Amino acid sequence: MKKYVWWGIVPAFLISTLSAIICQHFPFFEIKERIFVTFLTFLLLYSYFAIKAVNSATQNYESLRKKYETLKIEKRGMIPVFPLLKLDSLAYCQQQIKKMEKAKEGLQKEYENLQKRINTYEFLKSQTSELPKIFKLFSEHLNLIIKITEDDALKITKQVEDLYNDNVKILDLIKKSVYSGQKLIEVISNQLEHN
Repeated sequence: MKKYVWWGIVPAFLISTLSAIICQHFPFFEIKERIFVTFLTFLLLYSYFAIKAVNSATQNYESLRKKYETLKIEKRGMIPVFPLLKLDSLAYCQQQIKKMEKAKEGLQKEYENLQKRINTYEFLKSQTSELPKIFKLFSEHLNLIIKITEDDALKITKQVEDLYNDNVKILDLIKKSVYSGQKLIEVISNQLEHN
């Protein structure tokens, strides 16, 4: 409660001082009105923080009361008995042990699930770390295939070009042989006409 009072007094003092300073600049205010405004401000702030302190104390009380009710004694008829002091505490302890075993099984399952997730993550991490190597090998292989294809295409192009040149030469030879054949036929026909 003391800290709330200090939280109320210090700002109220500052605000009252500021209000007194502000009131000096207005000539129509008299000293009584200044004092009234100062103390009114102080009391308003003090009451605000006092109410806030009471509200927080009430909330603390309610939370403590709820905690007490959760730990509250069980009633059998009119006799209050604490759970640890039950007459059948062995059965109660056995129930608690069963609950703890169930909780342990649940935690074990969660641990196994987390372990599986960690293993999956590690596997995926190792696989993704291999991806750059695979990409590098793939790109090298692709570049090699492209280079071999280019070399083969150049060789085939050169062979086709050589074939074309050979065909041109053969055609020239055929034309020349046809021309010389025609000349020969003309010469033979001229010879036959002469004889």
